[in-house]
Amino acid sequence: MRRKAGAEIINRLNKEINAGLADLELKARLAELGGSVLLGTPADFERLIAAETEKWARWSRSQARNRTERRIERGSGGVVGGG
Repeated sequence: MRRKAGAEIINRLNKEINAGLADLELKARLAELGGSVLLGTPADFERLIAAETEKWARWSRSQARNRTERRIERGSGGVVGGG
């Protein structure tokens, strides 16, 4: 959204969303549902998404390596079709 919407729109949305999320009743309801509130700026959100993307990419790569290592240990060598 950031690349398509102007900074003025992004900042206005951020201000309104933060105001809504600061409401104590809404915070309580979200907590009941197992959620939590993270207030911040658009730049904060961008950093959060970048960090989470990298974290889960590393996890995904580690899982792929683990699967490959298990295949090799079982003797299939990771080759499809038994080649």
